[in-house]
Amino acid sequence: MATLYEFPVNGIVALVLVVVGGYSAVRGARLLVAGLTAATPLALVRGIRGVIVAFVAGIFAVGVLSAETGFLVFGALILAEELYETAMLVLVIRSGE
Repeated sequence: MATLYEFPVNGIVALVLVVVGGYSAVRGARLLVAGLTAATPLALVRGIRGVIVAFVAGIFAVGVLSAETGFLVFGALILAEELYETAMLVLVIRSGE
């Protein structure tokens, strides 16, 4: 039975993670610039979230390729904390509108 860290599976999973991370980084950067130029707080928060998701996808890809579960746990902790933090920020921003 193939596991996540064997050759064909880990390469495919890492490639998918890199593609998702690249898309998220580009989209997050666009939203970040749009939020800064138009002074739109929700676009700014969504841009930051996109950049964080791209960073975490990169950490997950390194974890899959190196077969170290520490990278996967580290990425999951970063993702959980940042998603919680930005969700609370969005709630504060929306309650003020």
